[in-house]
Amino acid sequence: MVTERGSRPPPPQRHIPPRQRDYPRRAGKAKSGDAAERVYAAGSLFIGGLFGGLVGWRYGLGIFPGLLLGALVGFLTVRLVLAGAVKLVMGGVVQSGKSTPRKREYSHAESLAVRGEFKEAIAAYEQCCREFPRDPEPYLRIARLYRDELKRYEAAALWFGRARADAKIDAGRELMATQELIELYQHKLHSPRKAIAELALLCRKFPGTPAADAAERELREMRTMLAREDEDAGSLTAQFRKRRGGAES
Repeated sequence: MVTERGSRPPPPQRHIPPRQRDYPRRAGKAKSGDAAERVYAAGSLFIGGLFGGLVGWRYGLGIFPGLLLGALVGFLTVRLVLAGAVKLVMGGVVQSGKSTPRKREYSHAESLAVRGEFKEAIAAYEQCCREFPRDPEPYLRIARLYRDELKRYEAAALWFGRARADAKIDAGRELMATQELIELYQHKLHSPRKAIAELALLCRKFPGTPAADAAERELREMRTMLAREDEDAGSLTAQFRKRRGGAES
């Protein structure tokens, strides 16, 4: 390559592959967003200025002060309207995301129970327990069907216990299930010793509630009966039945 004397040839140009070049990939989106914002601003200034000029001319304020005031008011109004619309949309999205899920309905099993097909209803509820093992509702419904309709009290006690142990039960339903277990052990299964354990559990888990106060009184009486077994006063079950018979008469 021929060059002037005393000068050096320029360095060769390094070829950069197309994939290694830095291209502004998202420039189109940014430009389009800026362009839209400029259109909104220009439109608000124009409309506001036109309206302000007419108002100024109509009421003798002068065209140019009206133009300036109208442009400012129009611009601020458009900005506030757009900001309010965005807030409304985003608020709706957030609220929909935090909405409470629908409560499950067990209509098929419930319809079987209403028709008196209690065994079939229990089987349907058991399927619900397999599908939704953390929902305590089907466990409790099975327990009540066994207790109220089939008079199978041992099975009912088992399912009340499963509702507390296997499902994710809330405090209200746990308290109710415990009270129903105590009733079963005292009045249907004639197992006051098991009732004592449930009474103690209720007092420990729900202190300060009316249910715990009543359970504490019942627990004191039953512990007194338990202590009197050594005094030939009869077994705890016999004493409990005697006390129950006296209360009923």
